[in-house]
Amino acid sequence: MRSRYSAYAAAAVEYLFKTTHPSTRKFYEPEAIERWAKTSRWQKLEIVATDKGAFADKTGTVEFKAHYTDAEGISHVHHEKSNFRKELGKWFFVDGRIL
Repeated sequence: MRSRYSAYAAAAVEYLFKTTHPSTRKFYEPEAIERWAKTSRWQKLEIVATDKGAFADKTGTVEFKAHYTDAEGISHVHHEKSNFRKELGKWFFVDGRIL
């Protein structure tokens, strides 16, 4: 989760795409993600809760709050519960639910 937040802050869209599970990549628009990432000023990541996601687990969830300021200078908090899946030793973001 922290690496994906950092990727948003750096507008590293290729990393975000590669760490999204292949089954859900088709739902993401790289251009829109890049535009949002570049026009936002990322301030901090707050991990609210986790469930599973340890070394031996195959799935895990992370509830987080990503604090950022948009292009107009308005502060926002993106609050989400994300699902991750581990395959071949690598974690992939599957999907998330906005809270």
